Amino acid sequence: MEFWMIPAVALLAASGLYFLLCAWAHLPSARAVRVLAALDGGRTALSEALAAPLARPLSCILPLEATYKRQLAKRLEFANMDCTSEYYVAFAIVMALFAAVPAILLFVAATLFGNLFFALFGFVFFLLAIVVFRLEMSRTGRSAKAYRAELADELPKLTDAVHRGLDAEAGNPDVYYVLDRYRHVAGPAMRKELDVLLADMATGDREVALNRFESRLSSEHASALCRALVGIDKGEDMQVYLDGLDVQLREWEWNRLKAEAAKRPDELRPASLAMLGSMLVLYAILFGTMIWNSVQVFFLS
Repeated sequence: MEFWMIPAVALLAASGLYFLLCAWAHLPSARAVRVLAALDGGRTALSEALAAPLARPLSCILPLEATYKRQLAKRLEFANMDCTSEYYVAFAIVMALFAAVPAILLFVAATLFGNLFFALFGFVFFLLAIVVFRLEMSRTGRSAKAYRAELADELPKLTDAVHRGLDAEAGNPDVYYVLDRYRHVAGPAMRKELDVLLADMATGDREVALNRFESRLSSEHASALCRALVGIDKGEDMQVYLDGLDVQLREWEWNRLKAEAAKRPDELRPASLAMLGSMLVLYAILFGTMIWNSVQVFFLS
């Protein structure tokens, strides 16, 4: 078999497998997906639609160690992912199997035709399946990190809103009212945490609710803000403390923005190096071809 036929066969096999899976999962056409997205403003990811029918039955028989299951359930809850631990692991396994299907086909082709290139391409797809599994299993970490970052970014705004709200109610400050008023303008992550906090404050002890809020946010600045809120709720004068905390958070936000701005040139460096490397390879091929042609003309003449 010619070398150029290897990627052609792999592409045709992958395309046929894709259309078979689409027909088996009863996926709508691209035009229907666009119409539905225009009507309701959202769509189901293709990977979710393909993997979910296999991941659900697999999650029912997948054994997980109890400690790992509890830890994964906590990470899923914090990452705002509405699924069980078994389904999450089963989904990652199914996605890895999808990536491993071309590897299996290429290994079979290598066995039938005795071609080493099929085996090499199959090994590449097998490594890709491992990478897909690791990426799927690390989704909770990435989501939790993004969630924590969103909460941390909004803490300066929350502190400033609490400071201004308590200044406006200097005679009789109400922590619950100030937090409830900020909830209407908060971001999605902070609004979710404030909903839990306000429900806890309304149904139980306020100090316990604020301590739970502090443990969920799990940051130094959140702890400082919660200490101030607990003191204010007890009737203590926390004006000077809030002034210092406000200044500290503004300085922290300024340094964070400067650090993000400093990272922007580094983000373009890999692309610049890749472009420079491609130009060097192009020039090397060009000059190498010219030298080779000159050598051939010299010796043939």
